[in-house]
Amino acid sequence: MESNLVSVLFLVAGYGTRLERDLVNDGTKNNLLGLPKALLPLNEIPLLSHWMKLLQNPSIQSHLITNDKFYETFKNWSKMFEINENQLLNDKSTSNDDRLGAVADLELAVEKFNFISLQRDCLIIAGDTLFLKDFSLDQFLKIKNDVKGVLVTCVNVTDEDTKKMGIIEIDHKDTVKSNGKVCYRVTKLMEKPGPELTKSRLAVPCFYYLPWNCLKYLNIFMDEKKLLKEELKEFDASGKFFTWLVDKFPVYTLEISGRLDIGGLKSYCEADAYMKNASA
Repeated sequence: MESNLVSVLFLVAGYGTRLERDLVNDGTKNNLLGLPKALLPLNEIPLLSHWMKLLQNPSIQSHLITNDKFYETFKNWSKMFEINENQLLNDKSTSNDDRLGAVADLELAVEKFNFISLQRDCLIIAGDTLFLKDFSLDQFLKIKNDVKGVLVTCVNVTDEDTKKMGIIEIDHKDTVKSNGKVCYRVTKLMEKPGPELTKSRLAVPCFYYLPWNCLKYLNIFMDEKKLLKEELKEFDASGKFFTWLVDKFPVYTLEISGRLDIGGLKSYCEADAYMKNASA
């Protein structure tokens, strides 16, 4: 019988090499050195803690997959939110050079946490991403009940930003209306295309709701990559999986107003300033 519980999976196995380099070069924020991006303070509160405030619901259970370098750091943080050690997974990588990649981490977490056998739908959230204050997680979770497939979010971006993000194309005629919002069927996802390659300016953050019967496609995708002996770049970003998935499983998108995405020091400072202003 299908479970009513939703499993949230935070992808926090990255090493933040660009941010670390920026911090060393800047020299004024040494207190942030050694912190994983997911625990950087935004208005003095760790990024993940902002998410956890939204996830205080008995039908939601949070999980994390991280690396060997930051495992103890996340274990200590998780105690504040009663996240048990069996909800925290170490992918055993030790540096950016031997990282597994986002899709391989996803596959590993789905297997280790038994999401398929427990029939748990999964909300996947990148640890370096936070949505703007007007985003309603409750509304998103209500909408997903009316969507027969995967539900992702999208934001409008500039021409220049298409080269930095996953961009989707949508079918305006294939829609789901729910809770005063309209979701559109995703027909194509491109990973960091130039603006000349698509008319779309809809970028997809790493925030995906996958019904449990879709999770098996992670294994199929990774088996194909292993069979072809493809390089890490072909499954390093989660968008690579969804580029492949849209032809095999229904994917719909809900447009949101914006997101905070921490890459380097500049984007971190912008995110921190936004959260301070939003709570003023």
